[in-house]
Amino acid sequence: MPPVSAQQGLLERPAARTGELLVEVHDGVRAIARHKVLSHAIIGRAADAQIHLDRGTVSRQHAEVLCDPFGRWWIRDLGSRNGVVFSGRRVNERAIRTGDQYQVGDFALRFKLPETPDEDGTREKSDHTTFVPVSDHDAAIDISTARDLGSPKIAAEHLSMLLETGRLMMETDESDARLTQLLQLMLRPEYKGTCSMALRVHPGRLESPVALVPAQTLSGHGGNRVPVSRSLLKSVMERRAPAMAGSANGMPVHGDMVEMSMISSTRPLCAIACPLRQPGGSDAPPDGAMDLLYIVFPPECATGEWLAIAALATEQFRLSESAWAARRDALSHAAVERDLEQARQIQIQFLPRGLSVPGLEVAVGFQPCRWVAGDYTDAMLLGDGRIFLAVADVCGKGLAAALVASSLHTLVRAMLDDGDSLERVMNRLNRHLVRYLRDGRFATMACAIVNPATGAIQYANCGHPPVFIFGPDGSARDLPTGSNLPLGVDPDAVQLHEDQLNPGEMLAMYTDGLSEARTTTGEMLGIDGVRTQFCHIYAACRGHTVTEACNRVITWMDTVSGGRLQDDDRTYLLARRK
Repeated sequence: MPPVSAQQGLLERPAARTGELLVEVHDGVRAIARHKVLSHAIIGRAADAQIHLDRGTVSRQHAEVLCDPFGRWWIRDLGSRNGVVFSGRRVNERAIRTGDQYQVGDFALRFKLPETPDEDGTREKSDHTTFVPVSDHDAAIDISTARDLGSPKIAAEHLSMLLETGRLMMETDESDARLTQLLQLMLRPEYKGTCSMALRVHPGRLESPVALVPAQTLSGHGGNRVPVSRSLLKSVMERRAPAMAGSANGMPVHGDMVEMSMISSTRPLCAIACPLRQPGGSDAPPDGAMDLLYIVFPPECATGEWLAIAALATEQFRLSESAWAARRDALSHAAVERDLEQARQIQIQFLPRGLSVPGLEVAVGFQPCRWVAGDYTDAMLLGDGRIFLAVADVCGKGLAAALVASSLHTLVRAMLDDGDSLERVMNRLNRHLVRYLRDGRFATMACAIVNPATGAIQYANCGHPPVFIFGPDGSARDLPTGSNLPLGVDPDAVQLHEDQLNPGEMLAMYTDGLSEARTTTGEMLGIDGVRTQFCHIYAACRGHTVTEACNRVITWMDTVSGGRLQDDDRTYLLARRK
Protein backbone atom coordinates (compact mmCIF):
# COMPACT_ATOMS: atom_id res chain seq x y z
CA MET A 1 0.00 0.00 0.00
CA PRO A 2 1.29 3.49 -0.85
CA PRO A 3 1.99 6.23 1.70
CA VAL A 4 -0.48 9.05 2.31
CA SER A 5 -0.24 12.82 2.48
CA ALA A 6 -2.02 13.73 5.70
CA GLN A 7 -2.41 17.34 4.57
CA GLN A 8 -4.10 16.53 1.27
CA GLY A 9 -5.49 13.06 1.97
CA LEU A 10 -4.00 11.88 -1.33
CA LEU A 11 -2.64 8.38 -1.85
CA GLU A 12 0.70 8.06 -3.64
CA ARG A 13 2.64 4.92 -4.49
CA PRO A 14 6.23 4.99 -3.19
CA ALA A 15 9.16 4.34 -5.46
CA ALA A 16 10.19 0.70 -5.07
CA ARG A 17 13.65 1.08 -6.55
CA THR A 18 17.09 2.29 -5.56
CA GLY A 19 18.28 3.07 -9.10
CA GLU A 20 18.25 1.84 -12.67
CA LEU A 21 19.09 -1.73 -13.62
CA LEU A 22 21.33 -1.86 -16.68
CA VAL A 23 20.59 -4.69 -19.13
CA GLU A 24 22.98 -5.39 -22.01
CA VAL A 25 21.68 -7.63 -24.80
CA HIS A 26 24.18 -9.75 -26.78
CA ASP A 27 23.39 -11.74 -29.91
CA GLY A 28 26.31 -14.12 -29.50
CA VAL A 29 28.78 -11.83 -31.26
CA ARG A 30 28.43 -8.37 -29.77
CA ALA A 31 26.25 -6.15 -27.63
CA ILE A 32 23.29 -5.04 -29.76
CA ALA A 33 21.22 -3.08 -27.23
CA ARG A 34 21.36 -1.58 -23.76
CA HIS A 35 18.31 -0.90 -21.61
CA LYS A 36 17.74 0.94 -18.34
CA VAL A 37 14.96 -0.48 -16.19
CA LEU A 38 13.42 1.67 -13.46
CA SER A 39 11.35 -0.91 -11.61
CA HIS A 40 9.87 -3.50 -13.98
CA ALA A 41 10.22 -4.65 -17.58
CA ILE A 42 8.87 -7.44 -19.75
CA ILE A 43 11.37 -9.36 -21.89
CA GLY A 44 9.92 -10.89 -25.02
CA ARG A 45 9.09 -10.92 -28.70
CA ALA A 46 5.89 -8.88 -28.32
CA ALA A 47 6.08 -5.43 -29.86
CA ASP A 48 5.20 -3.75 -26.57
CA ALA A 49 7.84 -5.62 -24.52
CA GLN A 50 10.17 -3.13 -22.86
CA ILE A 51 13.15 -5.37 -23.71
CA HIS A 52 12.23 -6.43 -27.23
CA LEU A 53 13.97 -9.57 -28.55
CA ASP A 54 12.68 -10.31 -32.04
CA ARG A 55 13.65 -13.92 -32.61
CA GLY A 56 11.58 -17.09 -32.92
CA THR A 57 13.34 -18.69 -29.96
CA VAL A 58 11.90 -15.97 -27.69
CA SER A 59 8.29 -16.16 -26.46
CA ARG A 60 6.02 -13.13 -26.80
CA GLN A 61 6.18 -12.55 -23.06
CA HIS A 62 9.21 -14.58 -22.15
CA ALA A 63 10.36 -13.22 -18.79
CA GLU A 64 10.25 -10.18 -16.53
CA VAL A 65 12.75 -8.28 -14.42
CA LEU A 66 11.53 -6.39 -11.38
CA CYS A 67 12.73 -4.62 -8.28
CA ASP A 68 11.17 -5.77 -5.01
CA PRO A 69 10.30 -3.42 -2.11
CA PHE A 70 13.69 -4.12 -0.54
CA GLY A 71 15.74 -2.95 -3.53
CA ARG A 72 16.56 -6.46 -4.77
CA TRP A 73 16.26 -7.20 -8.49
CA TRP A 74 14.77 -10.45 -9.82
CA ILE A 75 14.33 -12.21 -13.14
CA ARG A 76 11.31 -14.52 -13.59
CA ASP A 77 10.33 -16.88 -16.36
CA LEU A 78 6.74 -16.19 -17.52
CA GLY A 79 6.10 -19.73 -18.70
CA SER A 80 8.19 -19.35 -21.85
CA ARG A 81 8.81 -22.19 -24.28
CA ASN A 82 12.62 -22.17 -24.07
CA GLY A 83 12.98 -20.85 -20.54
CA VAL A 84 15.49 -18.59 -18.84
CA VAL A 85 18.90 -20.26 -18.55
CA PHE A 86 21.59 -19.42 -16.00
CA SER A 87 24.86 -21.37 -15.85
CA GLY A 88 23.41 -24.04 -18.13
CA ARG A 89 20.23 -24.62 -16.11
CA ARG A 90 16.68 -23.32 -16.46
CA VAL A 91 15.55 -21.09 -13.63
CA ASN A 92 12.01 -19.98 -12.80
CA GLU A 93 13.02 -17.12 -10.52
CA ARG A 94 16.38 -15.83 -9.38
CA ALA A 95 17.81 -12.80 -7.62
CA ILE A 96 20.02 -10.83 -10.02
CA ARG A 97 23.60 -9.95 -9.16
CA THR A 98 25.92 -7.64 -11.02
CA GLY A 99 27.75 -9.51 -13.77
CA ASP A 100 25.08 -12.22 -14.10
CA GLN A 101 24.41 -13.50 -17.61
CA TYR A 102 21.13 -15.19 -18.58
CA GLN A 103 20.27 -16.91 -21.84
CA VAL A 104 16.88 -15.95 -23.31
CA GLY A 105 16.40 -17.78 -26.58
CA ASP A 106 19.30 -16.85 -28.87
CA PHE A 107 20.23 -13.84 -26.75
CA ALA A 108 22.48 -13.36 -23.74
CA LEU A 109 21.41 -10.75 -21.18
CA ARG A 110 24.03 -9.23 -18.88
CA PHE A 111 23.06 -7.20 -15.84
CA LYS A 112 24.56 -4.43 -13.74
CA LEU A 113 22.77 -3.51 -10.53
CA PRO A 114 22.26 0.11 -9.46
CA GLU A 115 25.03 1.63 -7.41
CA THR A 116 24.40 2.32 -3.73
CA PRO A 117 25.92 5.37 -1.96
CA ASP A 118 27.83 3.31 0.58
CA GLU A 119 28.92 0.48 -1.70
CA ASP A 120 32.59 -0.38 -1.31
CA GLY A 121 34.79 1.00 -4.04
CA THR A 122 32.22 3.29 -5.70
CA ARG A 123 33.10 6.58 -4.04
CA GLU A 124 36.17 8.51 -3.04
CA LYS A 125 36.53 8.56 0.74
CA SER A 126 37.38 11.95 2.18
CA ASP A 127 39.41 10.68 5.13
CA HIS A 128 42.33 9.68 2.92
CA THR A 129 41.64 11.23 -0.48
CA THR A 130 44.83 12.71 -1.95
CA PHE A 131 45.32 14.41 -5.29
CA VAL A 132 48.50 13.14 -6.96
CA PRO A 133 50.71 15.40 -9.16
CA VAL A 134 51.23 14.16 -12.71
CA SER A 135 53.78 15.19 -15.35
CA ASP A 136 55.41 14.05 -18.60
CA HIS A 137 58.33 15.93 -20.12
CA ASP A 138 58.01 13.98 -23.35
CA ALA A 139 54.50 13.97 -24.79
CA ALA A 140 55.36 11.80 -27.81
CA ILE A 141 56.15 8.49 -26.13
CA ASP A 142 54.90 4.94 -26.59
CA ILE A 143 53.84 2.55 -23.89
CA SER A 144 54.37 -1.23 -23.79
CA THR A 145 51.67 -3.78 -23.06
CA ALA A 146 51.89 -7.53 -22.45
CA ARG A 147 51.54 -8.18 -26.18
CA ASP A 148 54.68 -6.13 -26.87
CA LEU A 149 56.77 -8.01 -24.31
CA GLY A 150 56.08 -11.62 -25.31
CA SER A 151 55.22 -14.59 -23.09
CA PRO A 152 56.50 -14.04 -19.54
CA LYS A 153 58.03 -16.62 -17.21
CA ILE A 154 56.93 -16.13 -13.62
CA ALA A 155 58.94 -17.57 -10.73
CA ALA A 156 57.23 -20.07 -8.46
CA GLU A 157 57.92 -17.96 -5.36
CA HIS A 158 56.18 -14.99 -6.98
CA LEU A 159 53.12 -17.11 -7.78
CA SER A 160 53.09 -18.49 -4.25
CA MET A 161 53.08 -14.99 -2.74
CA LEU A 162 50.30 -13.90 -5.10
CA LEU A 163 48.14 -16.83 -4.01
CA GLU A 164 48.85 -16.17 -0.34
CA THR A 165 47.87 -12.51 -0.70
CA GLY A 166 44.70 -13.56 -2.48
CA ARG A 167 43.84 -15.82 0.45
CA LEU A 168 44.42 -12.95 2.91
CA MET A 169 42.16 -10.69 0.86
CA MET A 170 39.42 -13.31 1.05
CA GLU A 171 39.67 -13.12 4.85
CA THR A 172 39.69 -9.29 5.04
CA ASP A 173 36.25 -7.72 5.11
CA GLU A 174 37.18 -4.06 4.48
CA SER A 175 37.73 -3.07 0.85
CA ASP A 176 40.28 -0.39 1.79
CA ALA A 177 42.25 -2.93 3.79
CA ARG A 178 42.29 -5.33 0.83
CA LEU A 179 43.50 -2.53 -1.40
CA THR A 180 46.29 -1.71 1.07
CA GLN A 181 47.30 -5.39 1.13
CA LEU A 182 47.66 -5.26 -2.65
CA LEU A 183 49.87 -2.15 -2.46
CA GLN A 184 52.04 -3.67 0.26
CA LEU A 185 52.51 -6.86 -1.75
CA MET A 186 54.18 -4.87 -4.52
CA LEU A 187 56.76 -3.49 -2.06
CA ARG A 188 57.94 -6.86 -0.78
CA PRO A 189 61.65 -7.48 -1.48
CA GLU A 190 60.81 -10.25 -3.94
CA TYR A 191 58.76 -7.84 -6.09
CA LYS A 192 61.20 -4.90 -5.80
CA GLY A 193 58.58 -2.15 -5.97
CA THR A 194 59.56 1.23 -4.49
CA CYS A 195 56.12 2.89 -4.51
CA SER A 196 52.59 1.61 -5.10
CA MET A 197 49.33 3.54 -5.34
CA ALA A 198 45.64 2.93 -5.99
CA LEU A 199 44.47 5.81 -8.18
CA ARG A 200 41.10 6.91 -9.49
CA VAL A 201 41.50 8.61 -12.85
CA HIS A 202 38.65 10.54 -14.46
CA PRO A 203 38.51 10.91 -18.25
CA GLY A 204 39.63 14.36 -19.29
CA ARG A 205 41.31 14.92 -15.93
CA LEU A 206 44.49 12.88 -16.23
CA GLU A 207 46.43 15.60 -14.45
CA SER A 208 44.55 15.09 -11.17
CA PRO A 209 44.22 11.41 -10.21
CA VAL A 210 43.00 10.67 -6.70
CA ALA A 211 44.65 8.22 -4.31
CA LEU A 212 41.92 5.94 -2.95
CA VAL A 213 44.06 4.82 0.00
CA PRO A 214 47.39 6.16 1.27
CA ALA A 215 50.28 5.38 -1.07
CA GLN A 216 52.81 2.79 0.08
CA THR A 217 56.45 3.94 -0.38
CA LEU A 218 59.77 2.42 0.62
CA SER A 219 61.95 4.61 2.80
CA GLY A 220 64.19 6.87 0.70
CA HIS A 221 62.12 6.55 -2.48
CA GLY A 222 59.90 9.35 -3.71
CA GLY A 223 59.43 11.37 -0.52
CA ASN A 224 56.40 13.64 -0.80
CA ARG A 225 56.55 13.69 -4.60
CA VAL A 226 55.68 10.37 -6.17
CA PRO A 227 56.55 9.98 -9.88
CA VAL A 228 53.37 9.51 -11.94
CA SER A 229 53.22 9.56 -15.73
CA ARG A 230 50.35 11.18 -17.60
CA SER A 231 51.25 9.17 -20.71
CA LEU A 232 51.00 5.89 -18.84
CA LEU A 233 47.65 6.87 -17.29
CA LYS A 234 46.34 7.86 -20.70
CA SER A 235 47.49 4.59 -22.27
CA VAL A 236 45.79 2.43 -19.65
CA MET A 237 42.60 4.52 -19.85
CA GLU A 238 42.49 4.12 -23.63
CA ARG A 239 43.56 0.47 -23.91
CA ARG A 240 41.90 -0.73 -20.70
CA ALA A 241 44.83 -3.10 -20.26
CA PRO A 242 48.00 -3.21 -18.12
CA ALA A 243 50.90 -1.18 -19.50
CA MET A 244 54.52 -0.32 -18.65
CA ALA A 245 56.83 2.65 -19.28
CA GLY A 246 60.33 3.68 -18.16
CA SER A 247 62.50 6.71 -17.46
CA ALA A 248 65.19 8.17 -19.67
CA ASN A 249 68.28 6.80 -17.98
CA GLY A 250 69.39 3.35 -19.01
CA MET A 251 66.13 1.39 -18.93
CA PRO A 252 66.24 -1.89 -20.89
CA VAL A 253 64.36 -1.73 -24.19
CA HIS A 254 61.92 -4.51 -25.17
CA GLY A 255 60.15 -4.50 -28.51
CA ASP A 256 58.76 -1.05 -29.33
CA MET A 257 59.02 0.17 -25.73
CA VAL A 258 60.52 3.69 -25.54
CA GLU A 259 61.78 6.10 -22.93
CA MET A 260 59.51 8.06 -20.63
CA SER A 261 60.33 10.84 -18.19
CA MET A 262 58.59 11.10 -14.81
CA ILE A 263 58.28 13.93 -12.32
CA SER A 264 61.00 14.41 -9.69
CA SER A 265 62.94 11.37 -10.87
CA THR A 266 66.73 11.62 -10.74
CA ARG A 267 67.32 7.85 -10.95
CA PRO A 268 66.32 5.38 -13.68
CA LEU A 269 62.78 4.06 -13.07
CA CYS A 270 60.01 2.09 -14.67
CA ALA A 271 56.30 2.18 -13.88
CA ILE A 272 53.45 -0.27 -14.37
CA ALA A 273 49.74 0.56 -14.30
CA CYS A 274 46.93 -2.04 -14.27
CA PRO A 275 43.14 -1.49 -14.26
CA LEU A 276 41.42 -2.41 -10.99
CA ARG A 277 37.91 -1.19 -11.76
CA GLN A 278 36.96 0.26 -15.12
CA PRO A 279 33.95 1.72 -16.95
CA GLY A 280 31.43 -0.88 -18.01
CA GLY A 281 32.60 -3.40 -15.43
CA SER A 282 30.44 -4.92 -12.74
CA ASP A 283 32.07 -2.68 -10.13
CA ALA A 284 32.63 0.39 -12.31
CA PRO A 285 33.51 3.66 -10.55
CA PRO A 286 31.11 6.56 -11.15
CA ASP A 287 31.31 9.13 -13.96
CA GLY A 288 33.33 6.95 -16.34
CA ALA A 289 36.37 6.91 -14.07
CA MET A 290 38.91 4.07 -13.83
CA ASP A 291 40.61 2.77 -10.70
CA LEU A 292 44.09 1.44 -11.33
CA LEU A 293 47.14 0.05 -9.57
CA TYR A 294 50.24 2.19 -10.20
CA ILE A 295 53.66 0.80 -9.21
CA VAL A 296 57.16 2.25 -9.52
CA PHE A 297 60.05 -0.23 -9.97
CA PRO A 298 63.79 -0.02 -10.63
CA PRO A 299 64.61 -0.23 -14.37
CA GLU A 300 65.68 -3.90 -14.29
CA CYS A 301 62.02 -4.78 -13.64
CA ALA A 302 60.92 -3.43 -17.02
CA THR A 303 60.16 -6.92 -18.29
CA GLY A 304 57.14 -8.95 -19.26
CA GLU A 305 57.44 -10.95 -16.04
CA TRP A 306 56.89 -7.91 -13.82
CA LEU A 307 54.01 -6.68 -15.98
CA ALA A 308 52.40 -10.12 -15.70
CA ILE A 309 52.98 -10.18 -11.92
CA ALA A 310 51.23 -6.82 -11.52
CA ALA A 311 48.34 -7.97 -13.73
CA LEU A 312 47.94 -11.19 -11.72
CA ALA A 313 48.01 -9.22 -8.47
CA THR A 314 45.18 -6.97 -9.65
CA GLU A 315 43.24 -10.06 -10.70
CA GLN A 316 43.61 -11.46 -7.16
CA PHE A 317 42.18 -8.18 -5.85
CA ARG A 318 39.26 -8.27 -8.30
CA LEU A 319 38.47 -11.86 -7.36
CA SER A 320 38.40 -10.97 -3.68
CA GLU A 321 36.16 -7.96 -4.38
CA SER A 322 33.74 -10.15 -6.33
CA ALA A 323 33.73 -12.77 -3.58
CA TRP A 324 33.03 -10.18 -0.87
CA ALA A 325 30.29 -8.55 -2.97
CA ALA A 326 28.63 -11.95 -3.45
CA ARG A 327 28.97 -12.63 0.26
CA ARG A 328 27.33 -9.31 1.15
CA ASP A 329 24.52 -9.96 -1.32
CA ALA A 330 23.93 -13.43 0.09
CA LEU A 331 23.86 -12.20 3.70
CA SER A 332 21.52 -9.34 2.84
CA HIS A 333 19.27 -11.64 0.83
CA ALA A 334 19.15 -14.20 3.64
CA ALA A 335 18.29 -11.52 6.21
CA VAL A 336 15.40 -10.24 4.08
CA GLU A 337 14.12 -13.77 3.51
CA ARG A 338 14.20 -14.49 7.26
CA ASP A 339 12.16 -11.37 7.93
CA LEU A 340 9.69 -12.26 5.20
CA GLU A 341 9.22 -15.76 6.57
CA GLN A 342 8.53 -14.34 10.03
CA ALA A 343 6.04 -11.92 8.48
CA ARG A 344 4.25 -14.78 6.67
CA GLN A 345 3.93 -16.75 9.88
CA ILE A 346 2.51 -13.72 11.69
CA GLN A 347 -0.12 -13.19 8.99
CA ILE A 348 -1.12 -16.84 8.81
CA GLN A 349 -1.31 -17.11 12.60
CA PHE A 350 -4.03 -14.47 12.82
CA LEU A 351 -6.30 -15.69 10.02
CA PRO A 352 -9.77 -16.56 11.40
CA ARG A 353 -10.51 -20.28 11.34
CA GLY A 354 -13.46 -22.52 12.03
CA LEU A 355 -15.95 -19.71 12.65
CA SER A 356 -19.53 -20.96 12.95
CA VAL A 357 -22.25 -18.31 13.22
CA PRO A 358 -25.96 -19.14 13.13
CA GLY A 359 -27.59 -17.22 10.29
CA LEU A 360 -24.35 -16.04 8.66
CA GLU A 361 -21.85 -17.86 6.47
CA VAL A 362 -18.31 -16.41 6.49
CA ALA A 363 -15.23 -17.27 4.41
CA VAL A 364 -11.83 -15.61 4.10
CA GLY A 365 -9.40 -15.63 1.17
CA PHE A 366 -5.74 -14.74 1.64
CA GLN A 367 -2.94 -14.84 -0.95
CA PRO A 368 0.25 -13.30 0.44
CA CYS A 369 2.53 -11.71 -2.11
CA ARG A 370 6.14 -12.81 -2.57
CA TRP A 371 7.31 -9.88 -0.42
CA VAL A 372 4.57 -10.10 2.25
CA ALA A 373 2.52 -6.95 2.80
CA GLY A 374 0.54 -5.82 5.82
CA ASP A 375 -2.95 -7.19 5.20
CA TYR A 376 -5.12 -8.08 8.17
CA THR A 377 -8.51 -9.73 8.21
CA ASP A 378 -10.67 -10.92 11.09
CA ALA A 379 -14.05 -12.38 11.95
CA MET A 380 -15.02 -12.52 15.63
CA LEU A 381 -18.23 -13.64 17.29
CA LEU A 382 -19.27 -11.17 20.00
CA GLY A 383 -20.96 -11.97 23.28
CA ASP A 384 -24.37 -10.69 22.13
CA GLY A 385 -24.47 -12.95 19.05
CA ARG A 386 -23.38 -10.32 16.56
CA ILE A 387 -20.23 -10.78 14.49
CA PHE A 388 -17.35 -8.40 13.87
CA LEU A 389 -15.85 -8.45 10.34
CA ALA A 390 -12.78 -6.53 9.23
CA VAL A 391 -10.21 -6.19 6.46
CA ALA A 392 -7.26 -3.80 6.79
CA ASP A 393 -4.13 -2.96 4.84
CA VAL A 394 -1.04 -1.54 6.54
CA CYS A 395 1.26 0.70 4.50
CA GLY A 396 4.49 -1.02 3.53
CA LYS A 397 5.75 -4.56 3.16
CA GLY A 398 7.81 -7.08 5.05
CA LEU A 399 8.17 -7.70 8.75
CA ALA A 400 7.46 -4.10 9.80
CA ALA A 401 4.07 -4.05 8.07
CA ALA A 402 3.20 -7.51 9.39
CA LEU A 403 4.00 -6.45 12.96
CA VAL A 404 1.68 -3.44 12.68
CA ALA A 405 -1.04 -5.70 11.26
CA SER A 406 -0.61 -8.11 14.17
CA SER A 407 -0.91 -5.21 16.62
CA LEU A 408 -4.21 -4.23 14.95
CA HIS A 409 -5.46 -7.77 15.47
CA THR A 410 -4.44 -7.77 19.13
CA LEU A 411 -5.80 -4.31 19.95
CA VAL A 412 -9.13 -4.82 18.19
CA ARG A 413 -9.79 -8.17 19.83
CA ALA A 414 -8.78 -6.89 23.28
CA MET A 415 -11.15 -3.92 23.03
CA LEU A 416 -14.03 -6.02 21.70
CA ASP A 417 -13.49 -8.56 24.49
CA ASP A 418 -13.83 -5.66 26.95
CA GLY A 419 -17.21 -4.81 25.44
CA ASP A 420 -16.19 -1.62 23.64
CA SER A 421 -18.54 -0.36 20.94
CA LEU A 422 -17.38 -0.24 17.32
CA GLU A 423 -17.18 3.55 17.53
CA ARG A 424 -14.95 3.39 20.60
CA VAL A 425 -12.78 0.65 19.09
CA MET A 426 -12.12 2.59 15.89
CA ASN A 427 -11.40 5.89 17.61
CA ARG A 428 -9.04 4.34 20.16
CA LEU A 429 -7.30 2.43 17.40
CA ASN A 430 -6.90 5.57 15.29
CA ARG A 431 -5.49 7.63 18.16
CA HIS A 432 -3.06 4.83 18.99
CA LEU A 433 -1.74 4.69 15.42
CA VAL A 434 -1.51 8.48 15.14
CA ARG A 435 0.62 8.47 18.26
CA TYR A 436 2.93 5.56 17.50
CA LEU A 437 3.26 5.22 13.71
CA ARG A 438 6.05 7.27 12.20
CA ASP A 439 5.36 9.89 9.53
CA GLY A 440 4.00 8.52 6.28
CA ARG A 441 2.80 5.23 7.81
CA PHE A 442 -0.89 4.41 8.08
CA ALA A 443 -3.50 1.68 7.69
CA THR A 444 -6.73 1.59 5.71
CA MET A 445 -9.54 -0.44 7.23
CA ALA A 446 -13.12 -1.46 6.55
CA CYS A 447 -15.00 -3.11 9.40
CA ALA A 448 -18.56 -3.93 10.33
CA ILE A 449 -20.63 -5.48 13.09
CA VAL A 450 -23.45 -7.57 11.63
CA ASN A 451 -26.50 -8.88 13.46
CA PRO A 452 -27.23 -12.25 11.78
CA ALA A 453 -30.76 -12.29 13.18
CA THR A 454 -31.88 -8.91 11.83
CA GLY A 455 -29.26 -8.13 9.17
CA ALA A 456 -28.49 -4.75 10.76
CA ILE A 457 -25.00 -3.48 9.86
CA GLN A 458 -22.95 -0.88 11.68
CA TYR A 459 -19.76 -0.15 9.79
CA ALA A 460 -16.81 2.20 9.31
CA ASN A 461 -14.54 2.73 6.32
CA CYS A 462 -11.22 4.48 6.92
CA GLY A 463 -9.64 5.16 3.54
CA HIS A 464 -10.32 1.60 2.36
CA PRO A 465 -11.83 0.40 -0.95
CA PRO A 466 -15.65 0.29 -0.74
CA VAL A 467 -17.49 -2.68 0.74
CA PHE A 468 -19.84 -4.43 -1.70
CA ILE A 469 -23.22 -6.05 -1.11
CA PHE A 470 -24.46 -8.48 -3.77
CA GLY A 471 -28.03 -9.69 -4.10
CA PRO A 472 -29.23 -13.12 -5.24
CA ASP A 473 -30.85 -11.36 -8.21
CA GLY A 474 -27.46 -10.22 -9.54
CA SER A 475 -27.65 -6.72 -8.11
CA ALA A 476 -24.63 -5.00 -6.61
CA ARG A 477 -24.21 -1.89 -4.48
CA ASP A 478 -21.46 -0.17 -2.52
CA LEU A 479 -21.72 0.79 1.12
CA PRO A 480 -21.00 4.55 1.32
CA THR A 481 -17.34 5.06 2.20
CA GLY A 482 -17.79 8.37 4.03
CA SER A 483 -15.01 10.89 4.60
CA ASN A 484 -12.76 9.08 7.08
CA LEU A 485 -9.01 9.26 6.42
CA PRO A 486 -6.82 6.17 6.85
CA LEU A 487 -6.04 5.22 10.43
CA GLY A 488 -2.93 6.87 11.83
CA VAL A 489 -3.21 10.03 9.72
CA ASP A 490 -5.46 12.35 11.73
CA PRO A 491 -6.86 12.08 15.29
CA ASP A 492 -10.32 13.30 14.27
CA ALA A 493 -13.24 11.09 15.29
CA VAL A 494 -14.09 8.18 13.00
CA GLN A 495 -17.59 8.40 11.53
CA LEU A 496 -19.80 5.27 11.54
CA HIS A 497 -22.69 4.36 9.22
CA GLU A 498 -25.57 1.89 9.24
CA ASP A 499 -27.04 -0.36 6.56
CA GLN A 500 -28.90 -3.64 6.08
CA LEU A 501 -27.87 -7.12 4.89
CA ASN A 502 -30.96 -8.95 3.68
CA PRO A 503 -31.38 -12.74 3.52
CA GLY A 504 -29.47 -14.16 0.55
CA GLU A 505 -27.26 -11.10 0.21
CA MET A 506 -23.48 -11.34 0.41
CA LEU A 507 -21.14 -8.72 1.86
CA ALA A 508 -17.64 -8.52 0.37
CA MET A 509 -14.56 -6.78 1.81
CA TYR A 510 -11.16 -6.81 0.09
CA THR A 511 -7.80 -5.03 -0.06
CA ASP A 512 -6.28 -3.07 -2.93
CA GLY A 513 -4.21 -6.11 -3.82
CA LEU A 514 -7.28 -7.04 -5.90
CA SER A 515 -8.34 -3.64 -7.25
CA GLU A 516 -4.76 -2.63 -8.16
CA ALA A 517 -3.86 -5.97 -9.74
CA ARG A 518 -2.95 -5.70 -13.42
CA THR A 519 -3.99 -7.86 -16.32
CA THR A 520 -1.56 -9.39 -18.79
CA THR A 521 -1.98 -6.23 -20.91
CA GLY A 522 -0.94 -4.02 -18.00
CA GLU A 523 -4.42 -2.64 -17.33
CA MET A 524 -5.40 -2.17 -13.67
CA LEU A 525 -8.59 -3.99 -12.64
CA GLY A 526 -9.90 -1.11 -10.57
CA ILE A 527 -12.83 -1.15 -8.17
CA ASP A 528 -15.33 -1.53 -11.03
CA GLY A 529 -13.52 -4.60 -12.33
CA VAL A 530 -13.51 -6.25 -8.90
CA ARG A 531 -17.20 -5.45 -8.33
CA THR A 532 -18.21 -6.88 -11.71
CA GLN A 533 -16.25 -10.09 -11.27
CA PHE A 534 -17.44 -10.65 -7.69
CA CYS A 535 -21.00 -10.26 -8.95
CA HIS A 536 -20.43 -12.90 -11.65
CA ILE A 537 -18.80 -15.26 -9.15
CA TYR A 538 -21.63 -14.89 -6.64
CA ALA A 539 -24.23 -15.52 -9.33
CA ALA A 540 -22.33 -18.64 -10.45
CA CYS A 541 -22.17 -19.93 -6.87
CA ARG A 542 -25.89 -20.07 -6.12
CA GLY A 543 -26.45 -23.24 -4.17
CA HIS A 544 -22.77 -23.40 -3.19
CA THR A 545 -20.96 -22.24 -0.07
CA VAL A 546 -19.17 -18.90 0.19
CA THR A 547 -15.99 -20.95 0.55
CA GLU A 548 -16.54 -22.06 -3.04
CA ALA A 549 -16.92 -18.40 -4.01
CA CYS A 550 -13.58 -17.65 -2.30
CA ASN A 551 -11.90 -20.42 -4.26
CA ARG A 552 -13.26 -19.02 -7.51
CA VAL A 553 -11.86 -15.59 -6.64
CA ILE A 554 -8.41 -17.18 -6.30
CA THR A 555 -8.75 -18.88 -9.69
CA TRP A 556 -9.94 -15.65 -11.28
CA MET A 557 -7.04 -13.61 -9.88
CA ASP A 558 -4.50 -16.18 -11.09
CA THR A 559 -6.04 -16.00 -14.56
CA VAL A 560 -6.02 -12.20 -14.56
CA SER A 561 -2.35 -11.95 -13.61
CA GLY A 562 -1.26 -14.54 -16.16
CA GLY A 563 1.22 -16.08 -13.72
CA ARG A 564 3.02 -12.80 -13.05
CA LEU A 565 4.41 -12.24 -9.61
CA GLN A 566 1.83 -10.43 -7.49
CA ASP A 567 3.29 -7.33 -5.85
CA ASP A 568 0.74 -7.02 -3.05
CA ASP A 569 -1.22 -9.25 -0.70
CA ARG A 570 -4.69 -10.26 -1.86
CA THR A 571 -7.13 -10.50 1.01
CA TYR A 572 -10.92 -10.70 0.91
CA LEU A 573 -13.76 -11.63 3.23
CA LEU A 574 -17.19 -12.84 2.14
CA ALA A 575 -20.23 -13.04 4.45
CA ARG A 576 -23.66 -14.26 3.26
CA ARG A 577 -26.79 -13.98 5.35
CA LYS A 578 -28.88 -17.12 5.30
